[in-house]
Amino acid sequence: MATDWKKRMGVLATLQPKGQKVRFVLEDAASTSSAAWTSERLFTHVEFDASAFNSGQLSEKELADIGLNVVTRLAALAKA
Repeated sequence: MATDWKKRMGVLATLQPKGQKVRFVLEDAASTSSAAWTSERLFTHVEFDASAFNSGQLSEKELADIGLNVVTRLAALAKA
């Protein structure tokens, strides 16, 4: 199936170690090919305790907030 690779928008998630914390960063990303994505702009970031994040011990609210941010941003990008 052929795909038309016009510019697509998405959300890129990255981690930045900050000592005993990790910064979880969400950025707008764009792609004009099947594999190459580039960061367009910072959307939001939040810091978590590194040990809690790395062991999957984030609270349900923290996980829900991450999911809400991703879905809300993707919906906004889809309208743009």
